[in-house]
Amino acid sequence: MAAEERRPDLAAAVVGAFVTTVPLVCGVASDHRVLGLFCALGGMNVALALPSGGRVARRRWGVVALTASTAGVAVATAVSGSLWISALATLAWVAVWCLFRGVGVPAVGVGFVTCAVFIIVCGQPARVGDIVPRTVAYLIGGVVALALFLNSVRQAPGPADAIRPFDVATLRRMVGHPGVARQHAVRASVLVATATLLYQLLHVPDGYWIPLAIVAVLQPDSTTGRTRALQRAFGTVAGVAVAAGVIAVSRSDAVLLVCVALTAAGLFAFKSRNYFWMVALLTPLVLLMLTVVRYGGLRIVGYRVVDTLVGTALALVVVEIWDRGDAQMRAPRSRRARRPPT
Repeated sequence: MAAEERRPDLAAAVVGAFVTTVPLVCGVASDHRVLGLFCALGGMNVALALPSGGRVARRRWGVVALTASTAGVAVATAVSGSLWISALATLAWVAVWCLFRGVGVPAVGVGFVTCAVFIIVCGQPARVGDIVPRTVAYLIGGVVALALFLNSVRQAPGPADAIRPFDVATLRRMVGHPGVARQHAVRASVLVATATLLYQLLHVPDGYWIPLAIVAVLQPDSTTGRTRALQRAFGTVAGVAVAAGVIAVSRSDAVLLVCVALTAAGLFAFKSRNYFWMVALLTPLVLLMLTVVRYGGLRIVGYRVVDTLVGTALALVVVEIWDRGDAQMRAPRSRRARRPPT
C-alpha cells in the first residue's frame, strides 16, 4: 500500500495539465491572454484544493473551494485599485479563511487556496470593467477542473469523508474562545495585510509574492511553520532555477506552453509527496504562466526570489517574537500555579 501511495498519480497529471494549459492556449490564440490566465488559475487552484476522500466529500469541498476563490477574485479585483481598502479587505479575508482552517484537515487546502488567490489577484492591475470577465473566466476554469477531477481522478478515502465544511458549532467555538485557530487567524491576517500595505506604498515590483509567502509559511504550529519556511525557501530556489533556464533559452509561446503543460503534470502527479515538491513545481509553473501572459524576461524570476525570501523571513521573525511573548505571558501564570497556598 505504501508503495502505491508513492507512485505518481498519472490521471491527476493528465487532467491537471489539461485544465492549466488549455485555457492559456485559448488565451494566446484569441489574444485574450489575461482572461486565459484567470481561467487557468481557476482550474489549477480548485484542483489543488481538492482533498483526498470519497467522491461526495470531494465534491462538497470542491464546491466550497470554487465558490470561495471565485468570490475572492471578484472582491480582490474590485478593491485592487484602492490602497487602504485593499489592505482592509485582505485583513478580513485572510482572517476568515485562516480561521476556517481550524475546521479540519480538508479545510487547510481550501483556506490556503482561497487566501492565495485573493492575494495574487489583489496585486494585479485592474479596472472596474475587469471584475465580471475575470471572475467569469476563473469560474469557468474552476467548474471544468472540478468536473474533470471528480469524474476522472480517483482518491482513496480520507479525512474529508468525516468532516463537514460548515460545522456551525465548531466555527462558533473557534470564534468565541481563545485557541490555536483564532490566534493563527489574527497573526496571519495582521501580518499579510501589513505586508500588502507596505509593498503597495513602496511600489515593490510584483510585491504580492511577499504576503503570499507569509500566508504559505505561517502555520498554527510554530515548529511546522519553521519547517515550511525552509521547504519554501529551498523549493523556491529550485523552482526558480528551472523557470530561469526555460525563460533564458526561449520566449516562444509554443515552448513556454509546452513547459507549462509538463510542469503542471509534474505538480499534480507529485503534489501529495511533500510541501517541498509542491513548491518546487508550483513556482516554475506560475512563473511560466505569467511569462506567457506578459513576457518580462528574467526580471520576474529575480523579483520572485527576493520577494519570497523577504516574506519568509518576515513570517519567521513574527513567529519567534510571538512565541517569546506567549512564553513570557505563560511564565508568571505557571509560577503562580506552583506557589503553595498561604
